[in-house]
Amino acid sequence: MMHGLWVQDQGVVDHLAQLVPLLHECASHVTEGSFEKADFSFKKIRILTIADGPLQRLSTIIVDSLAHRLLSSIQGLPGALIDPSDYFEKSTLRAARHNFFKLNPYLSTGFVTINWAIMEAMEDEKVVHIVDLSCSAAHPWQWLKLLDDFHGRPGGAPELYLTVLHDDNDFLADMQSLLSKKAESLGVSFHFISVIGRLETLDFSNLRSTFQIKFGVAVAISCALQMHRLLLVDDNLSSTSIAQLQKMANFTQPKQMASSVCSPASTLNYLQTPSPRTPKLLARLLSAIQALKPNIMLIMEQDADHNTLLFRDRFNEVLNYYAALFDCFHAVAAANPGRTDERLRVERMILREEIKNILVCEGVHRHERHERLDQWAMHMEESGFHNVQLSFSAIREGKENLLSFGLKNCQNKEDRGCFLLCWGYTNLYSISAWRQNRGSSSGSREHILHPNFPLWVLCSAYVWQLKVQADNLRLCCTDRGMFQDDMLSSATSSPASSVYSPSPSPSNGSWVQELSHDQQSVRLIGLLYQCAAEVSAGSFDRANLCLEHITQLASLDAPHALQRLAAVFADALARKLLNLIPGLSRALLSSANSADAHLVPVARRHMFDVLPFLKLAFLSAVRSLSPKIMVMTEQEANHNGGAFQERFDEALNYYASLFDCLQRSAAAAAERARVERVLLGEEIRGVVACEGAERVERHERARQWAARMEAAGMERVGLSYSGAMEARKLLQSCGWAGPYEVRHDAGGHGFFFCWHKRPLYAVTAWRPAASRRGYTRP
Repeated sequence: MMHGLWVQDQGVVDHLAQLVPLLHECASHVTEGSFEKADFSFKKIRILTIADGPLQRLSTIIVDSLAHRLLSSIQGLPGALIDPSDYFEKSTLRAARHNFFKLNPYLSTGFVTINWAIMEAMEDEKVVHIVDLSCSAAHPWQWLKLLDDFHGRPGGAPELYLTVLHDDNDFLADMQSLLSKKAESLGVSFHFISVIGRLETLDFSNLRSTFQIKFGVAVAISCALQMHRLLLVDDNLSSTSIAQLQKMANFTQPKQMASSVCSPASTLNYLQTPSPRTPKLLARLLSAIQALKPNIMLIMEQDADHNTLLFRDRFNEVLNYYAALFDCFHAVAAANPGRTDERLRVERMILREEIKNILVCEGVHRHERHERLDQWAMHMEESGFHNVQLSFSAIREGKENLLSFGLKNCQNKEDRGCFLLCWGYTNLYSISAWRQNRGSSSGSREHILHPNFPLWVLCSAYVWQLKVQADNLRLCCTDRGMFQDDMLSSATSSPASSVYSPSPSPSNGSWVQELSHDQQSVRLIGLLYQCAAEVSAGSFDRANLCLEHITQLASLDAPHALQRLAAVFADALARKLLNLIPGLSRALLSSANSADAHLVPVARRHMFDVLPFLKLAFLSAVRSLSPKIMVMTEQEANHNGGAFQERFDEALNYYASLFDCLQRSAAAAAERARVERVLLGEEIRGVVACEGAERVERHERARQWAARMEAAGMERVGLSYSGAMEARKLLQSCGWAGPYEVRHDAGGHGFFFCWHKRPLYAVTAWRPAASRRGYTRP
């Protein structure tokens, strides 16, 4: 409370000034593995992120990533948590990518520059084959514009082939239709080739056949925001050394901060992390591209150093880079108020996934490995390519496109024939052109540094100070083994051990294959009850062990309802367990925090369509009653008990019936999944994981509602037996008979809609008691 009052006395500027150092403090505690210290930082950051602004929204995503990284040392619990990305559907993800293009002034600028470079390289060619390797960053706008440009070329357009690599078949079909219609209207000979897949999983053995490139045609390769995914290396080979360096950074940082104040100018002496030789996956692609003998290869990449081994270096870069990008998107949306929802979806569905991957994942799981232009130059030159300077005309076209957005902080600069797109003083994207060497390989390129000093980011000097410290630590680390004993002793004596102490891995999962489906179901139910008991007792280790077993049996995408139900309950139990660490618990984003809120009404409509209960409730016997009557439809369950174990037992039995009912319905798999995840999943989390004012899902049985209604001066209105008969007839006529049942209360006071004789919903009618009718408020 004292901290909250202190914050309220400061202005917004003071909030932001506090936020940056707190994020660095939290990152330090996460690197140490200190649950208690990190939890305290999470609480302080949460107070500062209540206001809505680009840095606050970025901080919310960063602390979510830090919380996931902190939990990654635990084997069971992180796997049980359902991430918002698990709820993304292809259609909404496609819409978010489209919004990313509309909000990002740099993407269209890059496309304009790339197109112009292709036009110049193909000036006299009669047949041109372009390969678009941009995958998720691909957009038909780029090639619609190129068709227009080629159409206006002196001498007319060439015969144009376009191969597009993408993992969304519907997107490719729509793109082909759109471009083919455009080409037909312009009279351009056009051929579209779809290749389903992703760049990192592409078969490089025969790209000419895969892309359907004929011999003798001019070839251009375009790749936007995808090449970095080929920089995968197995960081685990040196994981011990990395952990020791990170530990050393934590020991030294307070002393460094206390003894020196760093100015941005001192970053000129900062040595970047030495980049390893070109990774095999990238080298294989570039070798395969050389076999195509392309006239030109255009690359657009994020200009950031997100591929460093040390977590602290990556964190500093992420905070600096994405603060600029969030600020840019905020400015675009502010100039176009109708795009606020679009901006939110881009931040949560596109940028959050990038940030989380950079900060949480290691080794082959970390595929967002952005590097700076000079590092790309080294990779390209090592692979037999040399830089082709972008022409004055190509750069001019890009500049004019960028200026058209009318944002003063949208800047650009040239670097040795390449084009850099910036927000203020922060480099965001680079565009470069390449051609394979003819004969001898080119010499190595001079490694030029690009100082990054965004004046608009508060406390940016603090970011640079940490960079210099990290560099000094790396230079000092000559004997990496000297810290191993310290690390082991600190791990066992860490304050985190009071909350969680690591347990040996329970198994390798082989036991799952040895069980039949029925045995797995029985085992799953037993594990859920056991886990609930351990959570109720506050036993972190044993509950975590149960969660690890559950996640080996359960999945949101499993074919059986019980497995899907168990995945949702495991997530709820994991969040209930994390309430022992409240700051960390609130730092984690859930599906309720996702940008897909518009799916909730869609899911409700699906639920109404596939379940007969809600239709049978808005019955003619009820509709014909006086409008003074109050009719209630409620879940027939006792989810409002104070005892957690009782509540869990009720919830598991109730939602098992509801999930089974959905499984037997005629709903399409996508509709059923939407109902289970978007609606029922949130209900279950509310019932199981939340307490106090945060628990809004408080279902009660009809008899409990009767007591409340009567205490409030209401009396029951009997619903006739004929109404129940009408409902049963409706069930039969719609093919819903069998397990579905309408049960009429013996006292004539209401209906119960049942599945396999278990009441799921109750309908009752009420009116003011006779003694209160005609009562007028004084």
